[in-house]
Amino acid sequence: MIVPISYVIAIYAVEYELKANHLLKLEISDSGPTRINLKDEKINDILMYPQNTAEVVVHESGFLFIAPREEGNKVYLTIIEEYKTIQDLMLTFTPKTPNHVMLVNAATKIEEKDNSKQNNANLFSNDINTKELTAKPSNFTCDN
Repeated sequence: MIVPISYVIAIYAVEYELKANHLLKLEISDSGPTRINLKDEKINDILMYPQNTAEVVVHESGFLFIAPREEGNKVYLTIIEEYKTIQDLMLTFTPKTPNHVMLVNAATKIEEKDNSKQNNANLFSNDINTKELTAKPSNFTCDN
């Protein structure tokens, strides 16, 4: 008897916070394409040096796909986003499984945190009518 076995694969992104005036150093897979995006923005353009180190495609969705052409090299990449966010990256190709890389703007993180606090405040607000929740004594009697 053959029993099918199911595997669950976790799909996730490794998040890195943008550092506007700093070179962000990342290690990506040397064995396959890596998907890179900026949360809530689209990548519009890139500049890469050296040019022939990797194959790079900016998809119409705003995601960047990068795969190495040569082993053990680095590539310097400047990403220009939809709302003119700019980030310089140094990508080092290392022996690892390709993972999705998500760049997160610090302002986006703060906004999400504030929204989360607001949602929690709404959950625990005193908008409930406590009179409706008060137990009322019963006039029930048991005759045996």
